[in-house]
Amino acid sequence: MKIPAIRSAAACLLLAAFALGQSPARAGSEEECDRLYTGYLEKAKQALLDKKPDDAVAFLLKASAIAQSCAEAEKPGGQGDRKTPALPA
Repeated sequence: MKIPAIRSAAACLLLAAFALGQSPARAGSEEECDRLYTGYLEKAKQALLDKKPDDAVAFLLKASAIAQSCAEAEKPGGQGDRKTPALPA
């Protein structure tokens, strides 16, 4: 019954790879983000090959966190997501 978990992890892997490909990053940090992201995707792939779906999911979550932080870092100053509105001065 591990096949659904492997398929699910593989689908997450493909989705995460697609998501990173859609967001351009700054030149200096882009290479670092790509290196880290690719590293975790490779670890996830290896974990799937080693029949360790839980480890693969953990690596995919790390890759997702890296993609998210890189996407947030590339936003111009002051245009990040704000949880609360600014108070008038």
